[in-house]
Amino acid sequence: MVRSLISGAAPDTAEPARALGLAMAVEHLRGGRDVVVPQLVARADQVPRFADAAATAGARFVHVVVQTPEDLVAGRLAADDAPHRRGLGPAALADYAAGLREVASRSGVLRLTNDSLGSAVGRLEGLLRAAREQGAGPGGSARTNPVTGR
Repeated sequence: MVRSLISGAAPDTAEPARALGLAMAVEHLRGGRDVVVPQLVARADQVPRFADAAATAGARFVHVVVQTPEDLVAGRLAADDAPHRRGLGPAALADYAAGLREVASRSGVLRLTNDSLGSAVGRLEGLLRAAREQGAGPGGSARTNPVTGR
């Protein structure tokens, strides 16, 4: 979404879009609100940027990966018309999948395995309810992590 607001060739817009998105997230968190990044982050080197943004705003970072079968992801990407994803071939998709597996295997990542978006959203809503019941305010300030119990 943010990337479409930045002019330039697709390869030149990724980093400015990331920086802008993170700055927007920090400001939103500072306002006491939650931020959900509905984004596929398939590069492990990008994950610390999200955690740093949350820390800058004084918020808690929770990393959730909704894992979907690779063939379903490939079909969705093929149907996607985003300029920066046009023409992704099997090798690029395999690299993307490998990157996502690496990100999902990181310590502290909550993994939801699902091939149904509706079911995954329902599970995420359940996590949010649990966090609110444990005293979480906007910005992810739960006293106890609803996932780990710590």
